[in-house]
Amino acid sequence: MTDMPDGTLYGRLTGRVSAFIGDTPADTNNLPDRVPTGGRVTITPSITHVIHKPTGDVIFATPDPIDLDDDGHFDAMFVAVDSPDLNPTGWYYTVRIDVPGRAALTAQVQILAGQTLTLGEAIGAAQPGVATAIVKGDRGDDGHSPVVTMNGDQVVVDGVVGPHLTGPAGPASKLTVGTVTTGAPGSQAAASLTGTAPNQTLGLTIPQGPQGPAGQPTAFELRGTGMPEGKVTASPGTYYTDTAGTNGAWRWLKKTGTATTGWDVMTGDTGWRDLTPYLVNGAMRGGGSPGTEFFAIRRSGQVVNIIISLSLASWKSGTTAISFPRAGFTGSSPYVPDGYNNPPYAVLSATATTHDFKVYADITSQGLRWQWSWITSDPWPTTLP
Repeated sequence: MTDMPDGTLYGRLTGRVSAFIGDTPADTNNLPDRVPTGGRVTITPSITHVIHKPTGDVIFATPDPIDLDDDGHFDAMFVAVDSPDLNPTGWYYTVRIDVPGRAALTAQVQILAGQTLTLGEAIGAAQPGVATAIVKGDRGDDGHSPVVTMNGDQVVVDGVVGPHLTGPAGPASKLTVGTVTTGAPGSQAAASLTGTAPNQTLGLTIPQGPQGPAGQPTAFELRGTGMPEGKVTASPGTYYTDTAGTNGAWRWLKKTGTATTGWDVMTGDTGWRDLTPYLVNGAMRGGGSPGTEFFAIRRSGQVVNIIISLSLASWKSGTTAISFPRAGFTGSSPYVPDGYNNPPYAVLSATATTHDFKVYADITSQGLRWQWSWITSDPWPTTLP
């Protein structure tokens, strides 16, 4: 037989069972005597088993009958019901004392870790009480279940109408609003009622709301981020400032309609936009300064400017050299400079989506430069070259 696993906690149950009788000649005094009774104490757990959590072992719980010694003593250790390594906890033991010739005594107790519990403490609540005679008389008449109804505000019991439950109307309330205080932002609203009814005064504390966003300067002066066309609703004559200067457009004027369209740029400049990525058919930039001002397009307000410098060595005359998107930069087409039909010359024409730049030159032309300006009626470009 082995002990319970390490870490198991225990409690102790002890005591003595005996009986008292009248005085006998066995002693010299005349007091009642106490004699052993014999018998046994049976301790029965309320559970069938426990699980030892550290090892996972299943340990069955069994009744434990223990005989009293010759002097009626009993003393034993038991697994504590609050042992943390065991599952479950909080269960109990049934303690039963069986003595020959007498009624058994039982009680349910919890034996806790480190506790010493006596049989008297365990069984105390099961001590027999004093018998009481119960005198039983003749059966009385069956009771009566009354019929209860309501008549307005009166209770009617078996047809008998009771008094009115509603009292007389009180005086009309005269509520006056007193002091209204502004509370700190984020605080709780509060109300107080002072005075004696019907004349009372209501006091209020209303928290200040958070600060709202900055308002527009006027109904005809708006500010925001991004282009207003297709997004901002306004009346004709309204100005709008794009604080981000999207694609170079800063100041807009609403010219037509009351919905989100009809905006036109008043102040805008795309800056010089490099056209090098749009060279086609093997065309090459001309020599000189590498800055974009020699190979770029720019829109300022409604005016479009373009400067193109090309190297034409071994160039096939009449072939497209540059093809770039025209949205936001379109003018009348074609754009033909002075000296048309007298090489070298260039033609800038518009297709459905692009500007195509063609050069007509003889083979001896090594490098040429062209510059045009025109007025466009396109909306401001949503994307830039």
